[in-house]
Amino acid sequence: MQIIERINRSDYTVNNKAIDKKSYMQQLSFRYYEALYKLLKNKRSTIYVDENGEVNFIIKLNKIVDIKEILYYKKSLDVKMDLEGPIMELIVDGLDSFDFLFSLNDKMSILALKYLFLNKSVNVHFVVELAGTLQKFYSSSMPIAERVIERVEYVLKCLDDYSYPKIEEDITNKESILFEVEAGFELLEDLIRIVDNLRKWNSKDSFSIVVDREDNFKVHFVGQLLNKNYIKEEIKKKYSLQESSSISEGKGFLKYDRGMLYFYN
Repeated sequence: MQIIERINRSDYTVNNKAIDKKSYMQQLSFRYYEALYKLLKNKRSTIYVDENGEVNFIIKLNKIVDIKEILYYKKSLDVKMDLEGPIMELIVDGLDSFDFLFSLNDKMSILALKYLFLNKSVNVHFVVELAGTLQKFYSSSMPIAERVIERVEYVLKCLDDYSYPKIEEDITNKESILFEVEAGFELLEDLIRIVDNLRKWNSKDSFSIVVDREDNFKVHFVGQLLNKNYIKEEIKKKYSLQESSSISEGKGFLKYDRGMLYFYN
């Protein structure tokens, strides 16, 4: 069964008590929130699915932070890939970043993905432990942008197929940056390695590569090439290269889009 289908079919049930999103300070007693205590044991962040079918990101700090500071901190979400499943990284500027792993080996994580796709939002709660009792001191509801959902689906697709996804798209006859490279087919492996480095850095480039081979390889870059100098210098370590502006022609090879890598059919 494909991963997305497993997620959509998840019938796992939880009766975890919801956390009040409106109140400022709330004591989370062990009696009612035993599951949360277990999830946070020796951890500073966890995913918590509640009885209302909502996904909660719980962050445990070692002290209460001024509520005004958290209100004004910029918060953003990014998605990373782990062999167990997608990781959503919550970045709180001025404070820290926190990872939330949706493990495909865990029933509650799979349920959390189901509700994430349905609700397209998460509740973020900051808690602190005082005298052995968890105290919630800040909550907010955070919408999940479509771009983030797409990145989660992309990670699931990669894990499902054990390879990068394939796409169909006509990217010929487009304005491009052209590298003419004196090389054989080993250049293609080097291009994959170079672009994979961009993926590991989660760079914000967004481009497609079109290749055409006559005497030399013509490598066309179509799109937003923010790290052109890095790519150029990496290629020049092994090959002679000439750069110019051109119109793309040949065959689509790969596409890189802000951390996501695809190959053309």
